[in-house]
Amino acid sequence: MKRVTQFKSNCSSFDRSVRSIPSFTRLVGMEFGGPVWVSHSSQGFTKGTIDDITAQSIVVKKDEDGIKIAAPYDEVFPIDDEDRSVEDHCSLISLNEASLLNNSKLRFEEKHIYTYVGNVLISINPYESINGLYSEDRRMEYKGKSLGKLPPHIYAIAEKARLELKRNKESQSIVVSGESGSGKTESQKSILSYLCTGHATPLQQRILDINPILEAFGNAKTMRNNNSSRFGKFVEVHFDGENVCGGYISHYLLERSRVTSQQSGERNYHIFYQLIAGADDQTLTRLKLDKQPHTFHYLNGCPQFFGNAPSNRCSGETLSDALLSDAQQFNGVVKALESVGLKLEKIGQVVSILAGILHLGNIKFIDDTADMKGGCKVDPSTECHLSHASSLLGVESNELRTSLVCRIMQPTKGGVRGTLIRVALKPGEAVVGRDGLAKAIYSRLFDWIVSKINNSIPLEDNKETKFIGVLDIAGFEFFKHNSFEQLCINYCNEKMQNFFAERVMGEEQLLYQRESIPFNNVQYTSNTDAMALFEGKGTGILDILDEEVRMPRPSYANFTSSLHKKHEKSFRLDKPRGSKEYRHLRDEDGFLVRHFAGTVCYETKEFIEKNKDELHMSLEAAMEGSSVNLLSGLFKTGVDGRSNINKLRASTIGSKFKAQLAVLLQRLEKTGTHFVRCIKPNEHMESGKFNGGLVLSQLRCAGIPSLLTLMHSAYPSRIAFNDLYSLYAPSLPTKLAKLESRLFCKCLFRALGLSPQDYAFGTSKVFFKSGKFAEFDTIVQGESWNISFLIDKTSRFLVTMRWKMVQYCAWSTIKLNRKISSRREAALTIQRYSRGAAIRRKYRRRMDVALKIRRLLSALEKVGETEMGEKGKIEDKLISLLDSVMKEDLSVGNVMASYNDCVKKVDDMIIALKDAEILRKQKEEEEKRRKEEEERERRMEEERALRRRIEEARQKEEEEWKKRKKEEERVEREEKEKEERQREEKERKRLDATLNAERRMEENVGPPQESVANDLSTWKYGELRDAINNSTDIEMLMACKAEFHRRLRVYNEWKMKTSNQNGSSPLPPCRPLPTTNCTLKNNEHRYFKIPLGGAGGQQGLLYIHFDGQWVGRQMEMRPGQKPALMKAGKDDGKMMHMSLEQSGLTRRKGAEIKGEEFDTVWTHLGGEALSVWKP
Repeated sequence: MKRVTQFKSNCSSFDRSVRSIPSFTRLVGMEFGGPVWVSHSSQGFTKGTIDDITAQSIVVKKDEDGIKIAAPYDEVFPIDDEDRSVEDHCSLISLNEASLLNNSKLRFEEKHIYTYVGNVLISINPYESINGLYSEDRRMEYKGKSLGKLPPHIYAIAEKARLELKRNKESQSIVVSGESGSGKTESQKSILSYLCTGHATPLQQRILDINPILEAFGNAKTMRNNNSSRFGKFVEVHFDGENVCGGYISHYLLERSRVTSQQSGERNYHIFYQLIAGADDQTLTRLKLDKQPHTFHYLNGCPQFFGNAPSNRCSGETLSDALLSDAQQFNGVVKALESVGLKLEKIGQVVSILAGILHLGNIKFIDDTADMKGGCKVDPSTECHLSHASSLLGVESNELRTSLVCRIMQPTKGGVRGTLIRVALKPGEAVVGRDGLAKAIYSRLFDWIVSKINNSIPLEDNKETKFIGVLDIAGFEFFKHNSFEQLCINYCNEKMQNFFAERVMGEEQLLYQRESIPFNNVQYTSNTDAMALFEGKGTGILDILDEEVRMPRPSYANFTSSLHKKHEKSFRLDKPRGSKEYRHLRDEDGFLVRHFAGTVCYETKEFIEKNKDELHMSLEAAMEGSSVNLLSGLFKTGVDGRSNINKLRASTIGSKFKAQLAVLLQRLEKTGTHFVRCIKPNEHMESGKFNGGLVLSQLRCAGIPSLLTLMHSAYPSRIAFNDLYSLYAPSLPTKLAKLESRLFCKCLFRALGLSPQDYAFGTSKVFFKSGKFAEFDTIVQGESWNISFLIDKTSRFLVTMRWKMVQYCAWSTIKLNRKISSRREAALTIQRYSRGAAIRRKYRRRMDVALKIRRLLSALEKVGETEMGEKGKIEDKLISLLDSVMKEDLSVGNVMASYNDCVKKVDDMIIALKDAEILRKQKEEEEKRRKEEEERERRMEEERALRRRIEEARQKEEEEWKKRKKEEERVEREEKEKEERQREEKERKRLDATLNAERRMEENVGPPQESVANDLSTWKYGELRDAINNSTDIEMLMACKAEFHRRLRVYNEWKMKTSNQNGSSPLPPCRPLPTTNCTLKNNEHRYFKIPLGGAGGQQGLLYIHFDGQWVGRQMEMRPGQKPALMKAGKDDGKMMHMSLEQSGLTRRKGAEIKGEEFDTVWTHLGGEALSVWKP
């Protein structure tokens, strides 16, 4: 029983631990082997089956490769109908990231690129044209239809904004957001086309004509998008009732640096390429433009056209895009400029300014050697471009040249007030000034064009109108090298993400609280700390940068160091060395920012220059004096028409952009907001390719999963009670007119038969579930015949409800009577159970004792019999006790005393059995140890006997070896004595022969004969050999030996000369030999070791033993070859034949070694001992 109780306890604890696992309720109903979605690095999620469940993770076996992985609970989701796609993600059975991604993929494969998440539209860029998607018939289908009544479409969002503008009398905004290449520009064009199509007025056509102009001057090809907007714009379409009455365009943060530099593979703004590809030859000749874009420095990032350009203007392959063609779009841009009110003269000036910018970029600078101040001058090879630029920009050539190579400064201290100083610039500084001028001209020209567009779609000053605004801001960007432009773009995206979260998530939940709508709060990620990092007063990135710009000598390193110091403990900002990818950057060269969409490293080297919004005073004055009216007007910044060239501009690019964003957010907060989230399916802009990991990352960054959770349980559509009541008030009868608006709405909804789960009543509004407002659309439209029908239906509903209330009262009376009868029966049941409980309580102790005795008897059956036979006695006593308890013969106390005595005896018996068992096991262990010890001793004795036999054999062999050694020494000693006697006999004979020769010489009288050595040069080789072998004259032998070595040396020199062709040499070259004789004695031994070098770079070592002047022994060792050992008298033909003095080894540092080293190597290689010849 104890084990059963413990098992139940374990089961309950396991159940509690499992219930405490995160997301356990989400996994309830899933079985082992059931299909699930599991997180995947590249696909986002992949299919698998459950293999095991642990406390921390789920083991899933992937279907694609069968590999088992342990995934956290929040990365595994159940699969519910994976092949079913829905138009609204909120309609999914399981609301999670995996089902969200799978539904997006299914709809993308079905060519349905639009999907809802509540009232938010998800748009996936197809990178191809879909037939009929934006046709006129499709546009007319959505006119007057509420959101959710037709399939998801960009037109549905535009129509929703138009209907809410009409219904709520409040301006609306449509925020189009997403990464670069996700289709934001095309989405904005589709919205504007929908809003301005239907009433073909000139004003609406002008609004539509702004797109080609803005795309030409503000869009460019990037690595991620062929038509990327490089500026932000907020296009307002104003309405007077149903008609369009005007518009206005606000633009933000044009990417000025793209005018002068682009990354490899990216283009400058489209207008430059369109001008070269689409203008006629006469215009290009007037503008002095080359027909090849690669000839211009500002177009070298990607000097290729889109579409089919004239053959004489293509330098290579062209880029392909179904929506882009530089040659064709140029004429469209010119017509669009004409439609917004620009005359041909002004258009010609615009074109001239663009051409002047291109020529300006081709001007180069070199050091001016004649200038003592270290200035520069225009490269003579680019004087033609200087002339063309000055002509097109309406400036004197010399004035432009002087303004480019010098800058005018006004001293702040000393000197006469107003004195100007001309400072010569270095080539690098001149290039910076030239690029700054090009960027200033283009950005101001862009501002002027936008202002002309706004003038062409004016608003009446005294007329208050509402508008629908479409916002398109450059998406979140990060490249290998990120600079100031990416910082501003990503800062803007942080602001818009914060606005999206607060508007859709935060304010939505606050509204439910104010309206007393039951709702569970949804947690969403807030980026307010990122906002503080960018725009904190005095501590934000932009404020620190502006402060550094105002310094006398601003430094990007000082700015970065100050930024790291002030945000040392910030989570959002870090140093580059904290990332493996950017460890090569120094801390003062950049910083890391953790954005909502990922971490980006910004390089601050160009932050100071790019944040400045000023030109050299000389360049600004030159442009202000231009003969081109348009260009001079762009640089007249003063209110009185004069330039403020003597004032330092306090504003910077960053501060201006920050102020513009603040104004934009204020306007958005005052409007009803609609969101379009654009998604790019892959990085390579390929149609039909869906990268799940990339899409999931964008959905997470956009906050779609949290939004999905919110919208599923929320009420995205709503209308005020008074607004709904006001539609019917004039037609209501007297009885209904007295009803409160909220009560009337309730009656109306009940009359329509709407499900209570589809709507909720607040304090001032009625809220609808996602997609349910379309069912109520007929009421909101308010047609007269429909209103009358609904009023009649509401009246009938009130009568029906009152009759039902009477019925309810009657049924309530009957129900009360039945309840009283039921309570009487319940009271009797309670009495029965109470009496039974009292009896059980009275006999509970006896029942417990009887249960204990039975348990003890069961346990006693498992105990073995003892020697004393105690088991039978105890069983008999327990059985008698059980009978006494059942018959109540004994009191409970006596029975418990006897029971405890039996328990004690049983325990003693069990202890005795355990002790006996322990003794038995001890005896067995001792017997086992004894046997093991005997076996160990036997083995040790055998080993000792074996060692003795081995030692005796070894000693016997050693004695035999000593005997053989003694015998060998004796024989060797006898041989040496015999050789000594033979040598003495031979010496004695030689001396006798010498004495006889001297005696004969003394007897012969005559002139002395010449020495034999002088005539050895004429001897033949055979004569020298016979003399060496047979002569006993020492001098004759020495002379013959010298002559023999001389001839070998001559032969060796000849051999060396003939072998030079193969590149091999027995010895490295040495210095010329001296003519002095060697002073080495004949019996002196010297040893040398030198490296070898041969053909093919083969290396090795050469050991030489000189016996006197000549080589006695020689060893050659090369890698991969067998060592060569040579001895004099045996291998003379292979050995070196030079004398010691001729070899030069005595003068070679580190070549000489000791004899012991030579003999060690010689003996190790198996060489024989050298026998020394004695006379």
